[in-house]
Amino acid sequence: MPAAYLLSGAFLANAGTEAAQRIDAAGLTDDPAALALLIVTIASPLAVPWLLGSGLRWRARAERDRHALAVAEAQTEAQEQQARLARDVHDVVGHSLVVIIRQADSVRFLSDATPPDVLAAVDHIASSARASLTEVRRVLSSGTESPVSADLDDLISRIPALVATVDSQVLGTPRPLPPATAAVALRVLQEMLTNALKHGDGDRIEVVRDWRNGLLLCVRNPSVDPARSDGMGLAGMRERLQAVGGTLVVRREDATFCVEASIPVSQAGP
Repeated sequence: MPAAYLLSGAFLANAGTEAAQRIDAAGLTDDPAALALLIVTIASPLAVPWLLGSGLRWRARAERDRHALAVAEAQTEAQEQQARLARDVHDVVGHSLVVIIRQADSVRFLSDATPPDVLAAVDHIASSARASLTEVRRVLSSGTESPVSADLDDLISRIPALVATVDSQVLGTPRPLPPATAAVALRVLQEMLTNALKHGDGDRIEVVRDWRNGLLLCVRNPSVDPARSDGMGLAGMRERLQAVGGTLVVRREDATFCVEASIPVSQAGP
């Protein structure tokens, strides 16, 4: 019990006793009005702290309710904005991928004399576009990271020889990765290869996967002009790696641009 209540009770006990004695001596104990006045005199000071405490509790509860409402409204607004962005991405990217698929498929029917290597190239374009369209739809419909259905070898093999020559090297013994870490490794390597193809000055890409101390992904390609990149891909890779305790290093080695992503053993272990 708060000290204020104890002090008030002790004070009122003495005051009330004295008041009661005086009223009894005056012969007013049989007067209902006098008794009511005595009760109010004793109880009213006790009611003040109770009313004050109730008011403070009500105010604190109201403040918590307002904060919870503000948080809920902010979350709802963010979800609505994300939904609008997802629809826009679906419409723009989905339309572009469908056009690419239709154009690539139509090449096969243009002429019977179409060279086989051209047909192989457009088939690869159509296949990649279909896989990308399926993945985009899955990500946008779920709102979360899509499950990883491909491994690093499969990702590297998707780059056709007509686009670039990929020199792939594996050091150490590959090991299974937890789903979250596997998704990060795949997405980061995917972005590395995309940047090398998009901004590279040559047709050769070197990919190293070093499993001797966790997982180190390294992609090297001929030097590029930094002004040609907006840096969003690097920022995205750093964010993904930080989620699993990894790091990203970007540097130039003579005429070569090198990107290294490191995932610690403690985070990569199954």
